Amino acid sequence: MARILLIHWNAAEAEERAAALLRLGHAVGILHTTGETLRRVKEFGPEAFVISLERMPSHGRGVAALLRNRKASRSLPIVFAGGEPGKVAQVKQELPDAVYTTWEGLAKVLPGALKRRVAEPVQPPLMARNPARTLAERLGVVAGKRAIAINAPESFERTLGALPEGAEVEEDGRGPADLAILFCESEAELARDFAAAVRRLAPRGRLWIAWPKKAARVRSDMDMNVVRAYALARDWVDYKVCAIDAKWSGCLFAMRRGG
Repeated sequence: MARILLIHWNAAEAEERAAALLRLGHAVGILHTTGETLRRVKEFGPEAFVISLERMPSHGRGVAALLRNRKASRSLPIVFAGGEPGKVAQVKQELPDAVYTTWEGLAKVLPGALKRRVAEPVQPPLMARNPARTLAERLGVVAGKRAIAINAPESFERTLGALPEGAEVEEDGRGPADLAILFCESEAELARDFAAAVRRLAPRGRLWIAWPKKAARVRSDMDMNVVRAYALARDWVDYKVCAIDAKWSGCLFAMRRGG
């Protein structure tokens, strides 16, 4: 059997998917974040990659592009699993020689995929930031809508850039707001302010939770996995990440349907 590196953006779901692969007899490693991709690939020495398109499909595409642009991993099989049909179709346009399947169909297609060695694999361009998009646009601040920033750093207003017409971003404002950006340097701050941030949201409002990047060298017990686990336990599901500035990263959440 093969050594498979599973790339998935939700820790709890990744464990379930990995268990299914283990039952098929494979050795399985798990990768949760793009920041550790190259180190994890080198450490684990995979023979194939299974990449989830269920959450943040653009990140799945980005990791696949990175793997294809490295000589050591270029010819290894890539299997994409899950995802909405429209999003999957977009990835398939850029990586037509990868394998695409549902999670239910993975066990059936995996043996054939493991035998694939693409002679001239497609190497899509690595994702580049669009300098024309302001931080406000990347955070989803919408024209005519109201957002609030909670515990925001002093530089946040300048970092946002120009706002769409009629949009407002109010620091530590009251609700109802269509979008909230909550900055937390510790789990204690997250526990203290999470419920208050949610109460300020309008129905179907969205919530960013921001934490200090490791590269910022700030003493913190926060990272993406901590933030996701905390929010998921309260029925908030993540679906997008964003680098806010040199210090802060953020993850965007929406209330689980029926939650």
